[in-house]
Amino acid sequence: MRIWLIGALALLVQGCGGGGGVADPSTCKFQGAKSMLVAELAFGRNVKGGPGVSDQDWTEFQHETLTPQFPDGLTVLDAVGQWSDPRAKRMVNEPSKFVILAAPDTQATAQALRIVTDAYKRRFGQDSVMVIVNQRCVAF
Repeated sequence: MRIWLIGALALLVQGCGGGGGVADPSTCKFQGAKSMLVAELAFGRNVKGGPGVSDQDWTEFQHETLTPQFPDGLTVLDAVGQWSDPRAKRMVNEPSKFVILAAPDTQATAQALRIVTDAYKRRFGQDSVMVIVNQRCVAF
């Protein structure tokens, strides 16, 4: 089943922070904060003609693909996604995993996001993975 029809990976090009993004690290007011790329990814768990992405399937994907691409850390939340299925002409809800991570704004980060989303789509027969990317002030 389709996840969400959003092609937000195009936002990964340099200069995508317009309208509220933080381009200058000196604008980060919180002590110890620095300007970083923050990515939010939504992975739908319904699968065309199958039982769906199980907890074990997700754990394996997280350990084999997601974590190696972002070894400095990330947060995973359980969620319910909603999208409009144009073929069935109805709203679809599906269990999802929502991932939040902060990383340097580099080509390597953009490539890691592509690797993760492409791997998920291939492995679980998904049409898309929603990706939202912003430049933000981050402190650890």
